[in-house]
Amino acid sequence: AQLSLIAVLVASAVASGVAPTLRQLQASLGRPLARLVSWTSFSRWLCEALFAVDTAPLSTAYRMPPAVYRKPRSESIIAALVTFQYDASSATLDAAILLLLGVAFRGIAYLALLLANRDERGLPPLSPFTQLWTWTWTTNRHQPPPSTRRRRRRRQPRTPPPPS
Repeated sequence: AQLSLIAVLVASAVASGVAPTLRQLQASLGRPLARLVSWTSFSRWLCEALFAVDTAPLSTAYRMPPAVYRKPRSESIIAALVTFQYDASSATLDAAILLLLGVAFRGIAYLALLLANRDERGLPPLSPFTQLWTWTWTTNRHQPPPSTRRRRRRRQPRTPPPPS
C-alpha cells in the first residue's frame, strides 16, 4: 500500500505542469491522455492555486509583457502563465476541484477497503454475480457479461397414475 501511494505521488508530481510543463506533457503523451492525467492530478490544481494566490497581491508592474524585463522567465507573471498554462484568477475553482478530487479518492479508498481481503476478515465472499461482473469487466470491457440467469427446465406434463 505504501509503495503504491509513492507511485501515485510521483505520477501526480510529474503531471503537475511545473516540470515537465503541460505542453511538454501533451507532446509526449498526446493531448487526450495528458489532459486526463493532469486533470486527475491533485498536484496540478494545488500548484495552480498556489500560483494564483501568490501572484494576486502583486502590483501591475509584474503583469507587464515579458519583453519589458531583463529576466522575463523569473520576473514576469505573464511569461509564467504562458509557460505553465495556468489561470491567474482561478484559486476558488482550484480549491473546489481539490475538494472534489479528495472526496473521489476517499470513495475509491473506501471501496477498496470494503472489497479487499474479505475472507481474511471473516466476511462472506462477494456474490457469484458480483465476481462474474468484476471479472468480465476487467478482462473484456467491450462485450456485455454473459447471462447469469438459470434456465428453467420445462416441466413435463403430469401423466395420471396408472389404474390399479
